[in-house]
Amino acid sequence: MGFFSDVVNVASLGFIGDGPASDIIGGVTGSTAAKAAKEGAATAAAAQMEELNYYKEINKLPQEYREQALTQLMERTQPGGTPSQAERIGLAKESPIYAAIMGGKQVGEEGILRSAAATGGLRSGNVQENLYDYNVGLENTALIQAYGQQQAEEQAKLREIQGLAGLDTGATQIGQTMSGIGATKAAGITGAAQAQQQGISNMMNLGLGIGGLLI
Repeated sequence: MGFFSDVVNVASLGFIGDGPASDIIGGVTGSTAAKAAKEGAATAAAAQMEELNYYKEINKLPQEYREQALTQLMERTQPGGTPSQAERIGLAKESPIYAAIMGGKQVGEEGILRSAAATGGLRSGNVQENLYDYNVGLENTALIQAYGQQQAEEQAKLREIQGLAGLDTGATQIGQTMSGIGATKAAGITGAAQAQQQGISNMMNLGLGIGGLLI
């Protein structure tokens, strides 16, 4: 094969050993550059992996809240997911505000009776009519206020769920970091291959140069 093939074999198989000569041959063949490219890529990828783990850790809780909120929103769209009007009225009558307003019923009725007694109309039909109107108006007022309060609380709860469903869970950063890790590893492989290819080219040039000196 000749002197050129001997140089290639010695350099590629590492027969030179350690020391300045092997460093020179390693540099010429591209093995040193290829190794550096791989090690550099591995170091960068490790740093990016730490960054990825950090993003995942700090977004773990927001992600759990977001998933729970999305589940609740989905349940609200299903049949029976929200109370019917009849159910809302029943819930309104069970509310504290309804009980508080209706708790004044007796006091109001006594006031009407005292007023009628004072004017001498206690036995008139107007008293019964006034009591009826009073009770109907009181119950309507209690129901309207309790119903409205229930609606306000439900809307506030819905806004809270929607807010949790829209939490930023770092998906963009996580995705970009994962993509960056892949790109870094790919760059290391590409860089090593390019260094090896350049090394082969250098060896060929070196062999041709040495061969020219021997002619």
